[in-house]
Amino acid sequence: MSFFETLETLFGVKDLYEVLHLTKAASESEIKRAYRKKSLEVHPDRASEADKKVATEKFQCLSRVYTVLSDPEKRALYDESGEVDDDVVVQERDWDAYWRLLFKKITVEDIAEFEKEYRGSEEERNDLKAAYLDYEGDMDTIMENVLCATIEDEDRFKEIIEKLISEEDLPKFPAFVNEGKKKKKARKQKVSKLTYAYT
Repeated sequence: MSFFETLETLFGVKDLYEVLHLTKAASESEIKRAYRKKSLEVHPDRASEADKKVATEKFQCLSRVYTVLSDPEKRALYDESGEVDDDVVVQERDWDAYWRLLFKKITVEDIAEFEKEYRGSEEERNDLKAAYLDYEGDMDTIMENVLCATIEDEDRFKEIIEKLISEEDLPKFPAFVNEGKKKKKARKQKVSKLTYAYT
């Protein structure tokens, strides 16, 4: 599987900037900040034992994205051609060690503290608004893409979105306002099945 195919499988997009929710105009500091934020989300330290393999793959892939976008030459090549150097694809590297060179050693407590501060914050609210607009109110995709989101956050997210719609801060997307109980139930069952499969 190619680097871009792996990206699409793990993150649902092939564009390196989209993985970090950035545009081509992003500055170096914005890229580093977005990489740190996303890597906190997928870091294997915060995954359950059953999910560690996928989390590790995501973390490694994300680090490869960063090696391209943080290197002016590699980034220029990607911006111009949409391609990346072969060495980024095949290079074997201790990505965890690389991450720790950029940032301090992360602990489970650090991640828990980050989640605690993020949940209910203005940043989470803005991310939720952006996800609602990006995915036109589709709660399945919104839940998959908002940082730190779990099925327990769904009702809270819906309340926030409904309030923003009533305040005319967000448009009424049919996918959101017309979502039936059946789809919501299927979403919860999917989570239950995944949890059961890994226990």
